[in-house]
Amino acid sequence: MGKVFAAATAHGTDIDVQTVAAGSENVIEVLRGGADRSFVIEAHTDTVEGGEPARWHDGNPYSGAEGWVEYLGHDRVAVHVGAERYEASIRPRMSRVWERHRTDRRRRILYGRGSFDNKGSVASALLAMGALAEATSSLGLRLGGSV
Repeated sequence: MGKVFAAATAHGTDIDVQTVAAGSENVIEVLRGGADRSFVIEAHTDTVEGGEPARWHDGNPYSGAEGWVEYLGHDRVAVHVGAERYEASIRPRMSRVWERHRTDRRRRILYGRGSFDNKGSVASALLAMGALAEATSSLGLRLGGSV
């Protein structure tokens, strides 16, 4: 939460911190507008436990090892990390991405818990709020609703 809070605070918007559980907070940033309408930009930074170490390559879910993922078809992929190869199921919608939008069947990956998460959405939300706050302030504008 510290970096998200610091970035949001720099925008000059209203900031609220909502405690969800011990050690888990939401940072809520609001750019106030002139009407009762609102537009919500949402991104999350929650984490998931690492699980059983034996189920992870080298026993460390947070190792961040480089590797490859290979699409096998029928909602299956093979993950290659070091000299090891693991097969796994994927959601049907991810299979459709492989089948419709990828020309290659093998891609480089960063393997580990949290390596493929919502970090880009968090950064995008913070950048959007910062740009919007700056634009409305510098141009003397007030939005027709809150963001």
